[in-house]
Amino acid sequence: MVSVSASRLAIAGIGATAAIALGTWIYLDVQRELRTLAAANLRSLLDTQAGVLETWIREKQLNVERWAKDVRVIAAAAQNAACRGAASDTLVNAIDALRQSDAAEGANLVDRSGRVLATRTRDYCGLTITPERLQQLAPVFDGKSMFAPPMSERERLGGAVKAEARRPLVWFSAPVRNEA
Repeated sequence: MVSVSASRLAIAGIGATAAIALGTWIYLDVQRELRTLAAANLRSLLDTQAGVLETWIREKQLNVERWAKDVRVIAAAAQNAACRGAASDTLVNAIDALRQSDAAEGANLVDRSGRVLATRTRDYCGLTITPERLQQLAPVFDGKSMFAPPMSERERLGGAVKAEARRPLVWFSAPVRNEA
């Protein structure tokens, strides 16, 4: 009797071991598949968000290009009177009229030397942008529109700007073209 009971116990032990092994294998396989699925979903979400961001950037670039081609902006640029009330006001008013519901917290007209010729922020009139920012704008002076990641006013205009200046802004730049 003892041997029948011992063999049943052995069979039960083998069965339990097999069940545990099968359960562990299924658990690990399901876990691996869930991780793969989660990674694929995150990749898809990231691709979607990147696409949305690229579309937003391109839309803003097209708006700035449209503004730069407007006759009122070209006329303001042609006045070439560095931040002399009317020239700066003409530029800012033209941008405000063109932007419709699009936000444009900052608007600047900068010449090839980096001098701010017109701006929404009067304190920045006549200042010169930093050499790094001027180098970053080189493609704009060559006729290309561009996007610049967020930068503080201090990064853009250097030490001439008060430390308590507004939060960093994203900048979209486009060349203003005229006969000259």
